[in-house]
Amino acid sequence: MAPVRSGMVSMRTVIAVLAGGVVALGPASSRAMVMEALSVPEMSRTADLVVRGVVVATASRYEDAPGSHRIVTDVTVRVSERVVGRESGPDVVVTTLGGVVERHGQVVPGSPRFQVGEEVVVFLHPPRVTSVGPRRAVVGLAQGVFHVTRASPAARAVARQSLRGIAFPKGDVVDPGDVDLDDLLRAVRSEAAAPQGPR
Repeated sequence: MAPVRSGMVSMRTVIAVLAGGVVALGPASSRAMVMEALSVPEMSRTADLVVRGVVVATASRYEDAPGSHRIVTDVTVRVSERVVGRESGPDVVVTTLGGVVERHGQVVPGSPRFQVGEEVVVFLHPPRVTSVGPRRAVVGLAQGVFHVTRASPAARAVARQSLRGIAFPKGDVVDPGDVDLDDLLRAVRSEAAAPQGPR
């Protein structure tokens, strides 16, 4: 399996992932978010939960923080396989930055995008409490989502990151293209089972 890269946010980014939450910083670029590349093993060590499933619903709303005018989108993933983690329940709700509420829309470069009906593998931070229930953020923003496709119903599944809207430091290897889904899941499980030193 070719090395699969994912990302964490650098000091120059629009978004920072901190303690499982997402915090807005000053704009780095009107076109792209600058991120440092991480391997799938590194991302697996960061994630509290990794699931494979199908997106069954998306709903945008204003963030419930006092005085916030930021739009976020809650994405419900119907879990078909819990690759890492012990959370119970058939669904996981993920919150991403951006969305459309009535006629108001916000787009955040580097934020993951989901389509209802698509199959995904998602690397997730621990849940945080919100007024609408527990919500999780994606590790590495858009790089923490692998979109699963098949050439035909009988074909082997492949997974691919969607990196549009992300810029990387020169020299980082960030796009492996299509990765065999079984190889990806095997790499994640292997890292989760390996002894972990202090983080």
